[in-house]
Amino acid sequence: MSDVLVANATYRLRQKLQPPQAMKPRKKRSVADHSVFWRPGQTLRISFIGTPCPWLKKAIFDTACQWLKYANLTFEPLDNNVNEAEIRIQTDVQEGVNFSFLGNQALEVDGATMALGVKLSDPLFESYVLHEFGHALGMEHEHQHPQANIPWDLDALRQLLAVLLVDDANNPDDLDELIEEDLATQFLPLPDNSDLLILPYDSQSIMHYRIRQKLTHHGFKRSHNLKISKKDKRFMHLVYPASCK
Repeated sequence: MSDVLVANATYRLRQKLQPPQAMKPRKKRSVADHSVFWRPGQTLRISFIGTPCPWLKKAIFDTACQWLKYANLTFEPLDNNVNEAEIRIQTDVQEGVNFSFLGNQALEVDGATMALGVKLSDPLFESYVLHEFGHALGMEHEHQHPQANIPWDLDALRQLLAVLLVDDANNPDDLDELIEEDLATQFLPLPDNSDLLILPYDSQSIMHYRIRQKLTHHGFKRSHNLKISKKDKRFMHLVYPASCK
């Protein structure tokens, strides 16, 4: 089983070290920053980049639609390579790399807004797709919840990322700076800001990636979640409420 957090961090940093970028890493905003949400009742159009397998496209779309049971939104599938689509998915990326722009930040970029390197044969396929579509609907990583209290071994993370990227960096100081930036925006807790919609910490959230013990202190670890949790459902009901009739 790949370490998606590390794979994504490596991909993001490699993109920054070797421009031009095929796909910009998503900007950092809160798990519940109201500015990133779509409009309740909105139709989000989905298009794929390139010519991915029709079976893969269908599996991704059908899995993503699980969110619609709890969010007052509609997904509309379009033909491939439609630049006007709100969600544009690239699947021909490195296996293990899966990430998405946060909510309507997708409107700020050209090209793909989501990368899904997970293979259809992967037993965790559905969980990765649900996770990335959670981001696409405005949800951030649950492991960055202000109350998560994950005891990261930051030195171990720094060393691991530096080793993986040593051949990509012309300047070690630049690499060190980028690693520190990525740790701050993708691993460490979000600020506990009263302006944000933050529900209680949920270790069962689909937005909580697996945390490997080798990257933490005190034997801390978390398993990989497979399903949309009760809190995830509540969050979607709050952000995308059903229309009053």
